[in-house]
Amino acid sequence: MFGDPWTTSGGKALAFHSSVRLRLKGMGQIKMKVNGLDKVVGMKVRCQVIKNRIFILIITVLLILVSVFSISKNPIGVNNSNEMWFLPGDPNLVSFEKLQDLFGDSEYLVVGIAARDQDRDVFELDTLVMIDEISTMLEDHEVVTQVRSLSKYQRTYNKNGMVATDNLIEDFDDIKTDPDLINSAREIMKSEELALDSIITKDFKDTRIMARTEYRANDNAHKVKFVTDLKNFMNEKGYEKKGYNIRLGGVPLVGERFETLSNTDFGWIVPLMSFVMFFAHPKTAVIPCLLYTSDAADEGLGVDLGGRRI
Repeated sequence: MFGDPWTTSGGKALAFHSSVRLRLKGMGQIKMKVNGLDKVVGMKVRCQVIKNRIFILIITVLLILVSVFSISKNPIGVNNSNEMWFLPGDPNLVSFEKLQDLFGDSEYLVVGIAARDQDRDVFELDTLVMIDEISTMLEDHEVVTQVRSLSKYQRTYNKNGMVATDNLIEDFDDIKTDPDLINSAREIMKSEELALDSIITKDFKDTRIMARTEYRANDNAHKVKFVTDLKNFMNEKGYEKKGYNIRLGGVPLVGERFETLSNTDFGWIVPLMSFVMFFAHPKTAVIPCLLYTSDAADEGLGVDLGGRRI
């Protein structure tokens, strides 16, 4: 016999518009003996699902949800390093690498500290102790190669006809019991021309801690870790609750912000773009329609998406 032996009453319209189609085929009768006689009490029927668009839609939605969840949990990697903006062998990049070799690391993180409203200036016991704690934490960090601050400041002066170098504050335990040491440090700093407007303003209202960090080619992960460690340290110490206005700046902070915000943005932009491309765009929005009315193209061939006869 030529062609499909199966037919559906109602013509092609019913097969086209239906979402689920079941094929029923009689397999025989079910008989029981009643008063010694065989009596038909039912029939065996084989049911075959030959079309199920709802299943396709469910699978499509599940695939979209899984894709969005996967992208949200594992954002697409981004490279925000300095090298990504240059071609290999670029003269500017080569010059920068030579500068690194000659003079060492060139990236600094700056911690700006302002005197509290109730304080005369930054030469207060609590403020100096805080500066020393932050400086020590930075100095001990794995990516920091140098720290400059009031607590680490060394002055050079003439001592009995000889050049002498001493720390501005020799022992922070001593200033806790001797306030005169703080006044002495304040008077000494007034004559330190190299430090004024460098690590401290001339009115002593603001100071900064500068930490030089390692430069790692094609990598920003160490900047993210470094800045995150510093923020966590300051939060644990509760400096903000004590009334201190602390600001961060410098290349490591820019790298950390760029990296963090990029990953955050990708976490919601990519799923949103996927949703818009799949459902909102006039060209791509036809995909769900084709999935739901897929037999429109296959009706002439007499097969559904699974390749089965209908």
